[in-house]
Amino acid sequence: MAAGEAALHRLYGLAQGDTGQARVIARFLAGLYNGTRFPFDLTDLRTLDDALFENCMALLRMDARHCVQEVHRYFENGGVKWEQMISDWNMEKKSTS
Repeated sequence: MAAGEAALHRLYGLAQGDTGQARVIARFLAGLYNGTRFPFDLTDLRTLDDALFENCMALLRMDARHCVQEVHRYFENGGVKWEQMISDWNMEKKSTS
């Protein structure tokens, strides 16, 4: 579980960046946060380098097998942080009507 938590913190930090890999990581984290609101295309994992892919797998393993709490709850004010990340990456679909 420690590997998953460490991976979560690394990935969250990376998701604050502005690269293509950061975008994929942010969408992955949003999907773990609320998969109904933010479906994640698993083929996007193909675009990650090996280290980031392994971090995603460690986090997914922790979340699926040792789920103590939701991913955002590992951070102080995690809900606010996740919603800000979602906003920063413009993941919410805006209605045009």
